[in-house]
Amino acid sequence: MLPITTLTGLVSAPSRGISGLRLRLADISDVLRDTGDRRTSRRVWARAGRAHMEVRGLTGHGAGHERLVHELESALRRLTGINWAGVNASLGQVLVDFDEDELGPEDVLEVVERVEAAHGTGADDFPAGRPQPPFASTPATLAATALAADCLGLATAAIRRVTMRPALSPTLRIPTVMAEIQPRLRGALESRLGRAQADALIGVSNAVVHALTRGEAPLALDALQRLLQLAEIRGRQTVWRRREPELVADGDGLPERSHPAAPRPAPLPPGPVETCVDRTSLAALSGAGGLLVWTRDLEQAGKALLATVPKAAAMGREAFAARLGDVLARDGVVPMDGTALRLLDRVSAVLIDARVLCAGRPRLLSVATVGDLGEAEAWSAAQSVLDPRPLRELSGDGPWTRGPWRLERPHELPAALPASPPALTADLYGADGRRQARVRIGCELDPLADALVAAARRGARR
Repeated sequence: MLPITTLTGLVSAPSRGISGLRLRLADISDVLRDTGDRRTSRRVWARAGRAHMEVRGLTGHGAGHERLVHELESALRRLTGINWAGVNASLGQVLVDFDEDELGPEDVLEVVERVEAAHGTGADDFPAGRPQPPFASTPATLAATALAADCLGLATAAIRRVTMRPALSPTLRIPTVMAEIQPRLRGALESRLGRAQADALIGVSNAVVHALTRGEAPLALDALQRLLQLAEIRGRQTVWRRREPELVADGDGLPERSHPAAPRPAPLPPGPVETCVDRTSLAALSGAGGLLVWTRDLEQAGKALLATVPKAAAMGREAFAARLGDVLARDGVVPMDGTALRLLDRVSAVLIDARVLCAGRPRLLSVATVGDLGEAEAWSAAQSVLDPRPLRELSGDGPWTRGPWRLERPHELPAALPASPPALTADLYGADGRRQARVRIGCELDPLADALVAAARRGARR
């Protein structure tokens, strides 16, 4: 269960006073304009002398991208008060560390807009399919809008019940309930509006029809779901603020290039909820149609259709994912894309990046002598070259030298990393330039590597 203080904060945080309400309405208006393939609002986060700003034209690859990156970083670094600036092409953002006494985020934004205009991308839309970053306010705005609609709907339904106003037919709920549950209908809405916007639209529509049909129980359940979503979003934003200085540090290692996402070779397989809906949809429609023919009562047929809709399955998955996201954030994990948690029930295989299993230190795996040195001497010489080096240094082209010994990649073999399955193959050369041995270099395993692999195997047995 969520702490009372959390629930109280979630309900009372939005709109403190008239100015807060105006800002909230402006946020909602901006979010609703950015639907489908058109997204014009720039995602910006700034705090304590650090700014993350989305940039138009950062495609991740190509000559135009390279020119934009070079000119953007050069223009920002010329500003007085800039400590460093770098591009994260994977997220389409520029990251800037600056002295708050010298300039502010608006000065950085002015430079970004000027460079965009010079490259002819100033009027472009931002990619609609890009995941929401953990600092984004759009998910919170939409979830709060749906929650407000649920609360207003509950109040309206209660007033209608107390004043004995007649309720409208429950069959009015069928379009919104089917749009919420039926994967094909919901997918069509999400492809046109975007996932978060479609979810908010369905939530507001549900609130309206349930208020008019005295559906207090569904409204209360939906409001609880929105509270869980807001807790997840707030947790994600909080852990981002706390860990951003650690994760970004001095900007070293930011990817200035990225590759376009490869198309999925096959459609995403349906999960248990989608399978349940597909199996029950035909039966529900057939049953409701048969009841309509038998009774000639449209309202009874509509009630029968609503009774067979597996809404609990979808709500259960959403509640689980929202609670999991909140718990992960409390444990210091930054979920970069919350929608991934909604796909956990479709996982059929676990792929573990070999680098995750490595401790960051190289390890000599084998030595085969080809010169005058004995195996023990060659092993000692190769180890002396490796000892002072971190694992990431061996990801480069080399060579790596210490004293009279040099390790060099053989030109006839394909390049490999120490953390890769084939490991890094290198030749050991002496001071006279003669090759003395061929060695294989891997990495030391992280102390938790065995536990991670065991956890993946345990999950497969459940």
